[in-house]
Amino acid sequence: MPLERQMGKSLGEIEKHHKERYKWAARLLYGRTVVDAACGCGYGSLILSTVAKHVIGLDRSAEAVTHARRHYCSEKINYRVHDIDKSGFDPRINLQISAVVSLETIEHLSAPIGESLRKIREVLTPDGLVVFSHPALEKPNSNFYHKWFDLDPELVLNVTKQVGFEVVDRWEQVPDHKRYTYHLVAARKAPCQESSSTLAVVGTQNRDSGSSI
Repeated sequence: MPLERQMGKSLGEIEKHHKERYKWAARLLYGRTVVDAACGCGYGSLILSTVAKHVIGLDRSAEAVTHARRHYCSEKINYRVHDIDKSGFDPRINLQISAVVSLETIEHLSAPIGESLRKIREVLTPDGLVVFSHPALEKPNSNFYHKWFDLDPELVLNVTKQVGFEVVDRWEQVPDHKRYTYHLVAARKAPCQESSSTLAVVGTQNRDSGSSI
């Protein structure tokens, strides 16, 4: 399993700044059916389940999903092996998705951020929410597992609106490592608005990176 993953067997073993991002997201998700995209070992899905109606945790790693089912289980969580980079954000189950949480994810994906957000918008109910994060202005090639760098928060906000979302909240988190800040965005699917056919590409891409998503 990639070293980037949090491998704790309880919430007490997970680094504080990782949990803080999920707690920030959770306060917006009461009663919603939530996809936790790239859920990893499950600690975030468990945090979301304290307020959500249902959580579908998706991760391409069967090992991570097994870990999640063993250590972060709840009757409100359904973990599934699913590669969002190849198959998108639709969990293909008979539930209406009213929120997608994508924390520490979009910088790992092959598609530009705008395209990933467009795919998220497609699976959401009309009142759906997306909550996502990205490293702010991370220097190119400073993380082997990341595919996107130089992500300017203001440009990310612009493309979020261009896709067809209304931004409802944002947060600049400074992790303990202080190498860069994390930009978190919460946005609601805009009513009666189609996303632009041509989206700006934000950041620079490293096509030779590895992947932990």
